[in-house]
Amino acid sequence: MSILEPYQYKTGYIYLPISPDLQGLNTDLELFGDTYHLKSTFHVSLVCVKNIVKVDSTVEEKVITVFNNFIKDTRLNDILFLPEYRLVSHSDGRKSFIQMVTVKNIELLFEKIRKELNIQIDTQPTHVTIYTLQKDKGIGVNTQEDYQNTFEIKIK
Repeated sequence: MSILEPYQYKTGYIYLPISPDLQGLNTDLELFGDTYHLKSTFHVSLVCVKNIVKVDSTVEEKVITVFNNFIKDTRLNDILFLPEYRLVSHSDGRKSFIQMVTVKNIELLFEKIRKELNIQIDTQPTHVTIYTLQKDKGIGVNTQEDYQNTFEIKIK
């Protein structure tokens, strides 16, 4: 099943490709003794479908259908970049530097998914991965628990 343009679905995520203003960003970032690399492409993950499938293996197509029906009337491309930066790490050694964003209507989408599929899932904390320790290997921040396990970076 496919996702309506401009949204995409790959590796268990529905996401919106974006072209952020990269003016002033270095290709590498030194942080806490590690060198992070600027990603080659950028997106905002909107729905981590693979986490929903873990709860109910029969819902992948249903989530995509709900998403496609939702975006016919309600866009999810009004993005506000927040002055909140976080360091994300995974037990497998991956690390990412992310910027939090808000996506207008994202809560409405998750309410619709919860209601139509009768399933309890968190509204995904929306963000853009800017730098990664391993080239282009980001880490999902798919639940409020994932978000609580990130480390805030203060930038002045």
